[in-house]
Amino acid sequence: MSRKKPEAPDAAHYPRTRRAASLLALTVLALVLREFPASEADAADGDSPAETATSPGLVATAAPATSLGRLFVPAIRYENGYARHYDEQCSATIVSLVAAETSHLLLSAWHCLEDYRDLSRAIVFETTNGARYDVHLLASGGGMHSDWALLQLPVALPYPLTMGADAAARRATLAGFPHGEALVVGRECAITGRDGRDWRTDCVLLPGASGGAALSTAARPAYLGVISRGDRKTQSIFVPVERFIDHIRSHFSVTD
Repeated sequence: MSRKKPEAPDAAHYPRTRRAASLLALTVLALVLREFPASEADAADGDSPAETATSPGLVATAAPATSLGRLFVPAIRYENGYARHYDEQCSATIVSLVAAETSHLLLSAWHCLEDYRDLSRAIVFETTNGARYDVHLLASGGGMHSDWALLQLPVALPYPLTMGADAAARRATLAGFPHGEALVVGRECAITGRDGRDWRTDCVLLPGASGGAALSTAARPAYLGVISRGDRKTQSIFVPVERFIDHIRSHFSVTD
């Protein structure tokens, strides 16, 4: 995550492109590829585009590592009358409605599942310790205008992040997985304003970070929203929980 755009090696796309960005070195202060889809049209073309940058606020592994994982989606996209099969990779977060020890539910981005058509193939959530679970879609915003998706795990997993709206927040932590690599956390991202009904920050994320988490900067972070998109230069945008919490409330049990 960075606040300046260095030179980009090659432009990949955020929701769907299959070009995995080449990460040169991933240390505690990581050197990474960063960029987001610039618009709804870009977000419909591939998973995050890329830039190279260094940031003192960027770490390769950190809390909330136990609450996030990778999401693998078998996708089919039709181009010129032909079906193209590919595997979409995004991020997802274990969430709860109230403070809880475990939860069956995940939040990710709608665009990560936009091309999920073959229901005979499972969507897979992979935790940071490598455990893999087939998950299924419960609800979504249905488009880039409301880029969130709720998925159900077959078992309850520990360390969910509690959802919490904070309209007065001025800073956030953003976390997600670049394509197949370690979790990257951008701390102290300034919330710079609105993008429609969503929130802009001055951090720029990595390919594969779609569906990752925007968190409060408190010692016990709350889940503020779903990472959605950006402009490939100076910002990333997340969908705040207040936009969809009423749509998903019924899916939570008393223990989630």
